[in-house]
Amino acid sequence: HNSTPNPKEETQSFLQNTLRYPPTISNGIISALLSNGIPPSSLLSMVKSLAGRYEVGEDGGLVALAASVKKELEEKEGKARE
Repeated sequence: HNSTPNPKEETQSFLQNTLRYPPTISNGIISALLSNGIPPSSLLSMVKSLAGRYEVGEDGGLVALAASVKKELEEKEGKARE
């Protein structure tokens, strides 16, 4: 029994703690990448490359992905409310 976090948990932690995305958006980003055929073992490196040089404000596509995830979640919520 090892306590190393799985790639999904590590990626989620990076998204939430380092990049400050809310849990719903973090999950959505991970789901989007997985459904696009990114293997779990590559999630973190993929997210890091999408994040670009986030510490200096350079994005590699993650902001757009997060925005589309957020829009999708809002549309789902909207449909659920109807």
